[in-house]
Amino acid sequence: MTITSRTPSSPPSGRAAVARVVVPAAVVALLAAGCSAPANSGTAPSAPSTPTPIAIPDTDLTVIQPAGWVRSSQDGDFVLRAPGTFGRPPFRANVVVTTADCSGTLDEAAARTATGTKRATEWTADADGQGKATLNGLPAYRLSGILTHKTLRVAQTLVVVRTGTDADCATVFLTASAAAADDAGRAAALGVVASAVAGRPPATKPTK
Repeated sequence: MTITSRTPSSPPSGRAAVARVVVPAAVVALLAAGCSAPANSGTAPSAPSTPTPIAIPDTDLTVIQPAGWVRSSQDGDFVLRAPGTFGRPPFRANVVVTTADCSGTLDEAAARTATGTKRATEWTADADGQGKATLNGLPAYRLSGILTHKTLRVAQTLVVVRTGTDADCATVFLTASAAAADDAGRAAALGVVASAVAGRPPATKPTK
């Protein structure tokens, strides 16, 4: 289960728009995913003791929730948070999943997102972190960089994919974030994104 990059390329052309992930208006909300304490979503078990496949709401994607990570929601987005923080100021590695409709093509959605990141003064793109990719067979677009907010530096990788059919498709933005120096947290967050596959998790039999 991997994110495979294709030939690096400049962001495809498309209509200018903003990205939910790193544009200035969303910076505070995004950082809250890593700075706030993990809040349970009310769905048990929220923090599994072993890696567990879970369905992402409003998509046909399944990801692996790491052991100890907490599942919750924030402003309507699906969020997974690490159990502990890293560094000063403290930041909690996390994965935020945002969905949007399927207007336009995947390339256009990627272009709008890339345009938003370029307009965000707090965002610095990695030289080799942008371009088309595949996510376990799904066509995707990958952007990565560093988000700087005051004294906090957050490493981010965003993967944009299209799921579903023409009748019920969705554009899905999976964003892995961790403190820039938190190698373990970054690897765990990237592992969640890399685990995303089309389909629902297998049903579990109730224990007697």
